Amino acid sequence: MIMKSLNTAKELYTGIKTLVDQGELIANRKEALYLLDLALQASAEAMELQHSNALLKQEATELNAKFEKLAAWFQSEQPKYQLLALADNALVYTLKPDQQTAQPIHYLCANCFTNQQKSILQADGYVSVERKLSCHICNAYVLYRDKRDDFSPQVFSTKRRDFW
Repeated sequence: MIMKSLNTAKELYTGIKTLVDQGELIANRKEALYLLDLALQASAEAMELQHSNALLKQEATELNAKFEKLAAWFQSEQPKYQLLALADNALVYTLKPDQQTAQPIHYLCANCFTNQQKSILQADGYVSVERKLSCHICNAYVLYRDKRDDFSPQVFSTKRRDFW
């Protein structure tokens, strides 16, 4: 379609230029030159559209390639992991029990995992009484209370001891 428009504009330009050169449009030379200008503008716009179309096709090809790569990654990696709620609003990905062969138990950042990256959450200390696991790619973190940790406050005797 763009090529057809471009060819039409070129034919129009050539026809008008021929008539002007032959002197047949001398009486309306101003109008003929205006028509030539319009033909040139149409030709330029058609070329611009053709260039934009080529860029869009290239972008579509690149997006399709990214999609295929993402789909392949999810087909190979995603089935190995399951979403786990460590605590309220603390979601991570962890290996499914049947996939935990040689790898130690680890948690993956949910943000990065959905963006096709495996980012193992790293222990980053405590916030109050909760453990903090941080992602060093997207800077997200998860707070959770580990059941193995005993954070209960120690109770001391309130009896008064007299040492004398």
